[in-house]
Amino acid sequence: VGMTGNHSETVSMMQSGQIPGNSVNYSYNNVNNNGGTNDIQVMEQPRAGVMPRNRREWCIVLFAVFIVVAVATGVGLGLGLYMASRPSADNSTTERGSPSFEEGVDSGDGGGGGGTGTTSPTISPGSISPTSSSAPTSVAFLGNYTGDSFSDAIEYHLIAQEISSIASFREVAGADGDTAQQRARDFLVLLDFLPTSVNDEDEDDIVGGEDEEGGNGKMRQLRNSGRAYLKTSTPAYRVVQRFVIATLYFATNGTQWINSDFWLEPGVHECEWLGIQCQEISIPSVSLSEVLKNPDKIPTDENGDVPMTTELMVIEINLPENNLGGFLPQEIMALPYLQMLGLWSNDISGTLPTQMGKLVNLKSVHLEDNLFSGGIPTEIGMWTKIEDLSFSGNGDLEGGIPTEIGYLSNLGETLT
Repeated sequence: VGMTGNHSETVSMMQSGQIPGNSVNYSYNNVNNNGGTNDIQVMEQPRAGVMPRNRREWCIVLFAVFIVVAVATGVGLGLGLYMASRPSADNSTTERGSPSFEEGVDSGDGGGGGGTGTTSPTISPGSISPTSSSAPTSVAFLGNYTGDSFSDAIEYHLIAQEISSIASFREVAGADGDTAQQRARDFLVLLDFLPTSVNDEDEDDIVGGEDEEGGNGKMRQLRNSGRAYLKTSTPAYRVVQRFVIATLYFATNGTQWINSDFWLEPGVHECEWLGIQCQEISIPSVSLSEVLKNPDKIPTDENGDVPMTTELMVIEINLPENNLGGFLPQEIMALPYLQMLGLWSNDISGTLPTQMGKLVNLKSVHLEDNLFSGGIPTEIGMWTKIEDLSFSGNGDLEGGIPTEIGYLSNLGETLT
């Protein structure tokens, strides 16, 4: 049988795969012995299976397999990291001593500053440190500090040392959407800057009379220098002290006070704020950033080998008859040198925070004529230096005087 040249070329193309398709008909002319031609149809049969036919198809298949494997690996790693970062069931409980993100919202009714799930600090009764000398359970819950800002540092330190609850920074409370603790933190981070030059103050910088908040406090209108008043290199004791005093302001509706001279004045030492008295005291010079590296071993002034520095520390808070409202925050327990607390004849409500028992240097407490409710905490039995104590005029206080008051051998007069 003779074939034309076109037939040979077509067959060659079919064998080499140059003609695409799995079921394509080809035709060629066959020259017969009589000189005529016969049309012969040749059909390429469909290929069995789906195996690639050439290098290009193999590359496509291998690339698709690579993409699938890569996606599966990424998803697997992501799920693994997510599960590893979640707290265990033991750490996520809301039992006393183990803070949880499920703690109650700060409702502003006192006794916690952070909601219904607040925890007690682990400061020993004889310690005068604002932070715990042993590792609280919240350190394990939070893990190692990984923040990179002053705000993160403040928040981590306060929660790790159980001065504040997790809920006080995580939840939303109040008409303005912020808790007292959140507002105090934001003041330290966003508003608390040194003036351009304190020495350049003149009479034009001091303004009196009614301010925007309705008070009559004098406010120093100084230009902002952009230099933060406190930072992570500041001694941790000072950072905590200023935060606590600012929290007290917001928790007791400071904008409604009758007199709030110099309160929350950027760059002005808290010891200059109205009603605050301080004393130069030698404290550990460990900075906030240093504390964050090892939060379970906070040095106190009882450690003889700790470098010390002298700072003005709060020893008295006197704000009587000044229209204080709101509640008394638990953070007040982190003023270890406090000797006098005078808040009588105000409208402070809520329960008395049990954490106040940690204020072992108290000598005088006057909380009469307020709106406190609940019972007098038994923790007042830790106030072994107390000489003057008054809770009278709080009609909603229940349960009478706790028997622990018998431990207060220095108590001269009790008004109930």
